[in-house]
Amino acid sequence: MRVVMAFFVLAVSLGLASCANIKLTDDGSNVLEMKQLEVLENCELLGKVTTNAKNVNRSQEDKDRSILARNEAAKMSGNVVVAQGEVVDNAREFNVYRCR
Repeated sequence: MRVVMAFFVLAVSLGLASCANIKLTDDGSNVLEMKQLEVLENCELLGKVTTNAKNVNRSQEDKDRSILARNEAAKMSGNVVVAQGEVVDNAREFNVYRCR
C-alpha cells in the first residue's frame, strides 16, 4: 500500500511540475513581440533564437515559446522578437531585433 501511495504522490508531483508556467524575466518584459517587423530601417537584426515548449496545457505552449524568446532576446540586448515560420516539434524560431 505504501508503494502505491508513494507512486501516486510522485506522479501527481511530476504532473504539477510539468504544468508550471515559464516566467517572464524583468528584462524580458521590455521586449515586444510583433507579428511582423514593420519598420526595418529603424531595426537591426541581432540574430535568431529557437524556443521549445512542451506543456500539458497545449494552449499554453505558444505563450511559453513567446516568453522564452523575449527572455533570450533581452540577453542579446534586443527589444523586439518576430516569430518565423510554424511550430515544428514544439519549437519555433524567432528573429531578434534592436529597434530605435
